[in-house]
Amino acid sequence: MHLMPKRSLALFASLALGTGSMLAVPAAAQVAPHPVVTAKLAGGNDTAAFTGVVKEEEGTLCYILNSTQVEPASGAMIRDGAGNVVAQLEQPEGGASGDCAAIGTDLAAAMVADPSAYEVVVTSESAIAGEVSGRLM
Repeated sequence: MHLMPKRSLALFASLALGTGSMLAVPAAAQVAPHPVVTAKLAGGNDTAAFTGVVKEEEGTLCYILNSTQVEPASGAMIRDGAGNVVAQLEQPEGGASGDCAAIGTDLAAAMVADPSAYEVVVTSESAIAGEVSGRLM
């Protein structure tokens, strides 16, 4: 089980619910108003996880990335099918990272239309091509 800093968990829950702050919402009403993309990353000694909320109309991707075994991570990114970096992510420090990245409305729409055309990659100094990676779902 990956541990997520409380601050990151609160940020993601707030983003997924489309609110600026944490609210008590009945379980039946907890539906994310924006598409959610996920990835299970594997490689080396790590099994990592990525969860992102895509806001197409704003062209943003808000995410949480857990990767506990790639220490220190030297980078994190999303690549397209040709291997081009289409979005830079905050590299995990202490096993987790999270932020909102401006990805543009075209990429946001493409990511929602075909998430499997993109992969999340975490690199290290010894594995610049990618320590762990996984396709978006």
